[in-house]
Amino acid sequence: MKAVLRGLTAWFGLAVAVIAIVTLVQIQREPYEADWTPVDGFVRLVLFGLLLGGLIVLTCLGKRGIVRAFTFGLVELAKPAGNPRVIRFDIPEKEDGNRLMANLVAIGLFLVGLGFIVVGVTTGLAMLNGEAFPLLSTVTFIVAGLAVYPTIPAGVRWALDGGHTRPVEITFTPVGMSQPVENGQKTVAWPSIAGFVFERHRGGRRVDAHIAITDEPGRRQLLPLFATPSPHGFLMTRAMDLSEAERATEIIERTRPGSVEWADRRVRRGGLGQEESRGRTILRWPASAKRTGRAAGSQESG
Repeated sequence: MKAVLRGLTAWFGLAVAVIAIVTLVQIQREPYEADWTPVDGFVRLVLFGLLLGGLIVLTCLGKRGIVRAFTFGLVELAKPAGNPRVIRFDIPEKEDGNRLMANLVAIGLFLVGLGFIVVGVTTGLAMLNGEAFPLLSTVTFIVAGLAVYPTIPAGVRWALDGGHTRPVEITFTPVGMSQPVENGQKTVAWPSIAGFVFERHRGGRRVDAHIAITDEPGRRQLLPLFATPSPHGFLMTRAMDLSEAERATEIIERTRPGSVEWADRRVRRGGLGQEESRGRTILRWPASAKRTGRAAGSQESG
Protein backbone atom coordinates (compact mmCIF):
# COMPACT_ATOMS: atom_id res chain seq x y z
CA MET A 1 0.00 0.00 0.00
CA LYS A 2 2.81 2.40 0.90
CA ALA A 3 4.56 1.64 -2.40
CA VAL A 4 1.36 2.48 -4.29
CA LEU A 5 0.95 5.76 -2.40
CA ARG A 6 4.58 6.67 -3.04
CA GLY A 7 4.16 5.88 -6.73
CA LEU A 8 0.98 7.93 -7.07
CA THR A 9 2.62 10.82 -5.23
CA ALA A 10 5.69 10.66 -7.47
CA TRP A 11 3.67 10.69 -10.69
CA PHE A 12 1.37 13.45 -9.42
CA GLY A 13 4.43 15.50 -8.47
CA LEU A 14 5.86 14.97 -11.96
CA ALA A 15 2.58 16.12 -13.52
CA VAL A 16 2.55 19.25 -11.34
CA ALA A 17 6.17 19.99 -12.30
CA VAL A 18 5.38 19.64 -16.02
CA ILE A 19 2.37 21.96 -15.74
CA ALA A 20 4.46 24.47 -13.77
CA ILE A 21 7.12 24.46 -16.50
CA VAL A 22 4.48 24.86 -19.20
CA THR A 23 2.98 27.77 -17.28
CA LEU A 24 6.39 29.41 -17.00
CA VAL A 25 6.86 29.10 -20.76
CA GLN A 26 3.44 30.59 -21.43
CA ILE A 27 4.06 33.66 -19.27
CA GLN A 28 7.48 34.60 -20.60
CA ARG A 29 6.28 38.16 -20.99
CA GLU A 30 8.64 41.03 -20.23
CA PRO A 31 7.67 44.30 -18.46
CA TYR A 32 7.98 46.28 -21.68
CA GLU A 33 5.43 44.10 -23.47
CA ALA A 34 1.87 45.38 -23.73
CA ASP A 35 0.18 42.37 -22.08
CA TRP A 36 2.61 42.15 -19.12
CA THR A 37 1.17 42.45 -15.58
CA PRO A 38 2.74 42.28 -12.10
CA VAL A 39 1.05 38.89 -11.69
CA ASP A 40 3.45 37.47 -14.30
CA GLY A 41 6.51 38.32 -12.27
CA PHE A 42 5.00 37.06 -9.00
CA VAL A 43 3.87 33.73 -10.46
CA ARG A 44 7.21 33.25 -12.20
CA LEU A 45 9.16 33.86 -8.96
CA VAL A 46 7.05 31.48 -6.85
CA LEU A 47 7.08 28.71 -9.46
CA PHE A 48 10.85 28.94 -9.80
CA GLY A 49 11.13 28.58 -6.03
CA LEU A 50 8.81 25.57 -5.96
CA LEU A 51 10.65 23.85 -8.81
CA LEU A 52 13.94 24.43 -7.00
CA GLY A 53 12.45 22.81 -3.90
CA GLY A 54 11.44 19.84 -6.03
CA LEU A 55 15.02 19.43 -7.25
CA ILE A 56 16.25 19.44 -3.64
CA VAL A 57 13.76 16.69 -2.77
CA LEU A 58 14.94 14.58 -5.72
CA THR A 59 18.54 15.04 -4.57
CA CYS A 60 17.63 13.81 -1.09
CA LEU A 61 15.82 10.76 -2.50
CA GLY A 62 18.75 9.72 -4.66
CA LYS A 63 18.65 7.56 -7.77
CA ARG A 64 17.51 4.43 -5.94
CA GLY A 65 14.69 6.24 -4.17
CA ILE A 66 13.47 7.91 -7.36
CA VAL A 67 13.38 4.64 -9.30
CA ARG A 68 11.64 2.87 -6.41
CA ALA A 69 8.97 5.58 -6.18
CA PHE A 70 8.17 5.88 -9.89
CA THR A 71 7.98 2.09 -10.35
CA PHE A 72 5.71 1.59 -7.31
CA GLY A 73 8.49 -0.39 -5.63
CA LEU A 74 8.66 -2.96 -8.44
CA VAL A 75 12.20 -1.99 -9.50
CA GLU A 76 15.01 -1.79 -6.96
CA LEU A 77 18.44 -0.69 -8.12
CA ALA A 78 21.21 -2.85 -6.75
CA LYS A 79 23.58 -1.35 -4.21
CA PRO A 80 27.30 -1.23 -5.04
CA ALA A 81 28.88 -4.61 -4.40
CA GLY A 82 30.93 -4.93 -1.24
CA ASN A 83 31.76 -7.46 1.46
CA PRO A 84 28.47 -9.37 1.85
CA ARG A 85 29.20 -10.01 5.54
CA VAL A 86 29.62 -6.33 6.40
CA ILE A 87 26.50 -4.67 7.81
CA ARG A 88 26.13 -0.93 8.38
CA PHE A 89 24.77 0.08 11.78
CA ASP A 90 23.73 3.76 11.69
CA ILE A 91 24.29 5.39 15.07
CA PRO A 92 22.23 8.50 15.96
CA GLU A 93 24.36 11.55 16.60
CA LYS A 94 21.91 13.57 18.72
CA GLU A 95 18.19 13.89 19.36
CA ASP A 96 18.15 17.70 19.10
CA GLY A 97 19.23 17.49 15.46
CA ASN A 98 16.26 15.24 14.72
CA ARG A 99 13.80 17.70 16.24
CA LEU A 100 15.34 20.62 14.36
CA MET A 101 15.12 18.72 11.08
CA ALA A 102 11.49 17.78 11.81
CA ASN A 103 10.61 21.43 12.44
CA LEU A 104 12.32 22.49 9.22
CA VAL A 105 10.49 19.82 7.24
CA ALA A 106 7.13 20.87 8.71
CA ILE A 107 7.76 24.56 7.94
CA GLY A 108 9.04 23.74 4.45
CA LEU A 109 6.01 21.63 3.55
CA PHE A 110 3.67 24.29 4.93
CA LEU A 111 5.32 26.94 2.76
CA VAL A 112 5.27 24.69 -0.31
CA GLY A 113 1.56 24.08 0.10
CA LEU A 114 0.92 27.77 0.73
CA GLY A 115 2.97 28.70 -2.34
CA PHE A 116 0.97 26.42 -4.64
CA ILE A 117 -2.34 27.70 -3.25
CA VAL A 118 -1.28 31.34 -3.59
CA VAL A 119 -0.14 30.80 -7.19
CA GLY A 120 -3.35 28.94 -8.02
CA VAL A 121 -5.59 31.63 -6.53
CA THR A 122 -3.54 34.41 -8.12
CA THR A 123 -3.66 32.89 -11.60
CA GLY A 124 -7.37 32.17 -11.16
CA LEU A 125 -8.16 35.78 -10.28
CA ALA A 126 -5.97 36.99 -13.13
CA MET A 127 -7.76 34.66 -15.53
CA LEU A 128 -11.14 36.06 -14.42
CA ASN A 129 -9.80 39.53 -15.21
CA GLY A 130 -9.05 38.46 -18.77
CA GLU A 131 -5.34 37.68 -18.44
CA ALA A 132 -3.82 34.74 -20.32
CA PHE A 133 -3.55 31.98 -17.70
CA PRO A 134 -4.77 28.43 -18.44
CA LEU A 135 -7.51 26.96 -16.24
CA LEU A 136 -5.58 23.68 -15.95
CA SER A 137 -2.67 25.44 -14.24
CA THR A 138 -4.96 27.18 -11.75
CA VAL A 139 -6.79 23.99 -10.75
CA THR A 140 -3.59 21.91 -10.61
CA PHE A 141 -1.75 24.36 -8.34
CA ILE A 142 -4.66 24.65 -5.90
CA VAL A 143 -5.09 20.86 -5.72
CA ALA A 144 -1.32 20.38 -5.29
CA GLY A 145 -1.22 22.92 -2.48
CA LEU A 146 -4.11 21.28 -0.64
CA ALA A 147 -2.54 17.82 -1.16
CA VAL A 148 0.70 18.89 0.53
CA TYR A 149 -0.80 19.51 3.98
CA PRO A 150 -1.87 15.91 4.75
CA THR A 151 1.75 14.87 4.11
CA ILE A 152 3.18 17.11 6.86
CA PRO A 153 2.80 14.50 9.69
CA ALA A 154 4.48 11.86 7.51
CA GLY A 155 7.29 14.30 6.69
CA VAL A 156 7.84 15.04 10.37
CA ARG A 157 7.97 11.31 11.19
CA TRP A 158 10.44 10.82 8.33
CA ALA A 159 12.71 13.53 9.75
CA LEU A 160 12.48 12.23 13.32
CA ASP A 161 13.11 8.70 12.09
CA GLY A 162 16.16 9.62 10.05
CA GLY A 163 17.99 12.37 11.85
CA HIS A 164 21.78 12.67 11.83
CA THR A 165 23.62 9.35 11.97
CA ARG A 166 27.12 8.00 11.50
CA PRO A 167 27.80 4.53 10.11
CA VAL A 168 29.63 1.77 11.98
CA GLU A 169 30.41 -1.34 9.94
CA ILE A 170 30.00 -4.70 11.70
CA THR A 171 31.28 -7.93 10.15
CA PHE A 172 29.52 -11.22 10.87
CA THR A 173 31.94 -14.13 10.48
CA PRO A 174 31.81 -17.83 11.36
CA VAL A 175 33.63 -16.88 14.59
CA GLY A 176 31.27 -14.16 15.75
CA MET A 177 30.42 -10.47 15.46
CA SER A 178 33.48 -8.32 14.71
CA GLN A 179 33.39 -4.65 15.69
CA PRO A 180 35.87 -2.05 14.44
CA VAL A 181 38.37 -0.55 16.89
CA GLU A 182 41.39 1.67 16.32
CA ASN A 183 43.89 -1.16 16.07
CA GLY A 184 41.77 -3.80 14.38
CA GLN A 185 38.65 -5.76 15.31
CA LYS A 186 37.01 -6.77 18.58
CA THR A 187 34.91 -9.92 18.27
CA VAL A 188 32.01 -11.23 20.32
CA ALA A 189 32.04 -15.01 19.79
CA TRP A 190 28.82 -16.75 18.76
CA PRO A 191 28.64 -18.88 21.95
CA SER A 192 28.35 -15.61 23.89
CA ILE A 193 25.44 -14.35 21.75
CA ALA A 194 21.93 -15.54 22.61
CA GLY A 195 20.38 -13.73 19.67
CA PHE A 196 19.32 -10.47 18.06
CA VAL A 197 16.03 -8.58 18.12
CA PHE A 198 15.10 -6.09 15.40
CA GLU A 199 12.09 -3.82 15.76
CA ARG A 200 11.00 -1.49 13.00
CA HIS A 201 9.81 1.98 13.94
CA ARG A 202 6.08 2.33 13.36
CA GLY A 203 5.55 3.96 9.98
CA GLY A 204 9.29 4.54 9.58
CA ARG A 205 12.26 3.20 7.67
CA ARG A 206 14.55 2.81 10.69
CA VAL A 207 15.00 -0.19 12.99
CA ASP A 208 16.00 -0.70 16.61
CA ALA A 209 18.70 -3.38 16.88
CA HIS A 210 19.23 -5.31 20.14
CA ILE A 211 21.68 -8.04 21.09
CA ALA A 212 21.37 -10.55 23.94
CA ILE A 213 24.66 -11.64 25.55
CA THR A 214 24.88 -14.89 27.53
CA ASP A 215 28.08 -14.41 29.55
CA GLU A 216 30.47 -11.85 30.97
CA PRO A 217 33.32 -12.52 28.48
CA GLY A 218 30.93 -11.65 25.66
CA ARG A 219 29.81 -8.56 27.53
CA ARG A 220 33.42 -7.38 27.89
CA GLN A 221 33.96 -7.80 24.15
CA LEU A 222 30.91 -5.71 23.28
CA LEU A 223 31.85 -2.12 22.49
CA PRO A 224 30.44 0.51 24.90
CA LEU A 225 28.77 2.07 21.88
CA PHE A 226 26.49 -0.98 21.62
CA ALA A 227 26.09 -1.68 25.33
CA THR A 228 23.04 0.40 26.32
CA PRO A 229 20.84 -1.89 28.49
CA SER A 230 17.45 -2.71 26.96
CA PRO A 231 14.59 -5.15 27.61
CA HIS A 232 16.15 -7.50 25.05
CA GLY A 233 19.68 -7.32 26.43
CA PHE A 234 21.61 -4.40 24.93
CA LEU A 235 20.52 -1.74 22.45
CA MET A 236 23.01 -1.42 19.61
CA THR A 237 21.24 1.38 17.70
CA ARG A 238 17.85 3.01 17.22
CA ALA A 239 18.52 4.13 13.65
CA MET A 240 19.50 1.07 11.63
CA ASP A 241 18.42 1.18 8.00
CA LEU A 242 15.66 -1.32 7.24
CA SER A 243 17.46 -2.86 4.27
CA GLU A 244 20.63 -3.35 6.34
CA ALA A 245 18.61 -5.02 9.11
CA GLU A 246 17.14 -7.39 6.53
CA ARG A 247 20.64 -8.19 5.24
CA ALA A 248 21.86 -8.75 8.79
CA THR A 249 18.98 -11.16 9.37
CA GLU A 250 19.93 -13.23 6.33
CA ILE A 251 23.62 -13.37 7.26
CA ILE A 252 23.03 -14.23 10.92
CA GLU A 253 20.43 -16.89 10.10
CA ARG A 254 22.81 -18.59 7.68
CA THR A 255 25.42 -18.83 10.43
CA ARG A 256 23.23 -19.29 13.51
CA PRO A 257 19.71 -20.39 12.48
CA GLY A 258 16.96 -19.21 14.82
CA SER A 259 19.02 -16.37 16.33
CA VAL A 260 17.00 -13.46 14.94
CA GLU A 261 13.59 -12.17 15.91
CA TRP A 262 11.63 -9.23 14.53
CA ALA A 263 9.70 -7.99 17.54
CA ASP A 264 7.23 -5.94 15.49
CA ARG A 265 6.32 -9.03 13.47
CA ARG A 266 6.22 -11.39 16.45
CA VAL A 267 7.79 -14.12 14.35
CA ARG A 268 11.01 -15.99 14.99
CA ARG A 269 12.89 -16.20 11.71
CA GLY A 270 15.03 -19.04 10.44
CA GLY A 271 15.94 -22.34 12.04
CA LEU A 272 12.91 -24.38 13.10
CA GLY A 273 10.71 -21.33 13.57
CA GLN A 274 9.42 -20.27 16.98
CA GLU A 275 11.09 -21.93 19.92
CA GLU A 276 7.99 -22.25 22.04
CA SER A 277 4.48 -20.86 22.05
CA ARG A 278 2.19 -20.68 25.08
CA GLY A 279 -1.20 -19.37 24.08
CA ARG A 280 -0.47 -15.99 22.49
CA THR A 281 2.93 -15.67 24.14
CA ILE A 282 6.04 -16.31 22.07
CA LEU A 283 9.23 -17.10 23.99
CA ARG A 284 12.10 -15.36 22.21
CA TRP A 285 15.13 -16.99 23.80
CA PRO A 286 15.74 -19.90 26.12
CA ALA A 287 14.85 -18.64 29.59
CA SER A 288 18.42 -19.03 30.88
CA ALA A 289 19.92 -17.04 28.00
CA LYS A 290 17.39 -14.27 28.37
CA ARG A 291 17.98 -14.00 32.10
CA THR A 292 21.73 -13.92 31.55
CA GLY A 293 21.45 -11.20 28.90
CA ARG A 294 19.27 -9.06 31.14
CA ALA A 295 21.54 -9.66 34.10
CA ALA A 296 24.52 -8.43 32.10
CA GLY A 297 22.48 -5.37 31.13
CA SER A 298 21.59 -4.73 34.76
CA GLN A 299 25.23 -4.99 35.82
CA GLU A 300 26.20 -2.42 33.18
CA SER A 301 23.45 0.00 34.23
CA GLY A 302 24.50 -0.42 37.86
